[in-house]
Amino acid sequence: MHQPQPLASNAPRRSNAERGNALVEGALVIGMFLMMLIAIIDFGQVLFVHAALTERVRNAVRVAVIDTTCDSTCVQNLVLYKSKTVPVTGTPSDGIGLVSLSASNVSVTMPADYSTSTGTTLANRRLTVTLTDYRYVVISPFIWHSGTARMKAITATAPVEGPYAS
Repeated sequence: MHQPQPLASNAPRRSNAERGNALVEGALVIGMFLMMLIAIIDFGQVLFVHAALTERVRNAVRVAVIDTTCDSTCVQNLVLYKSKTVPVTGTPSDGIGLVSLSASNVSVTMPADYSTSTGTTLANRRLTVTLTDYRYVVISPFIWHSGTARMKAITATAPVEGPYAS
């Protein structure tokens, strides 16, 4: 009876140079893959932080329009800490402490007059909160050149219809 030959013996053998080339090519591909993966993670984190801060600014405007006792410091605290007052720890409770925010980053424009008499325009009855010049530390400084991403300003505006504390 005839026994079949194993296939491995017919396979061409690789030289040491070819094995080295495969190792170098693999290292280059893995390096590029990791760089792209880190860039995707950074981009996702930047989008998350921007969305979270946008939600904070909008929420601060919403609360300030409804609660007539909330002054500009209260609105700043709502943006910075998600609370009307500064928490005991001095850090936000929702973990957005990655972004170093301070009161100088939050600008609050409160209406001077809420009366509906003639001469008062709608622009005079609007509460505007703007978050500017905040920076976010990224994982991959070689992508962002400076290690921080400088974010675009976030503004929220809402009309106010009643008396307001100054």
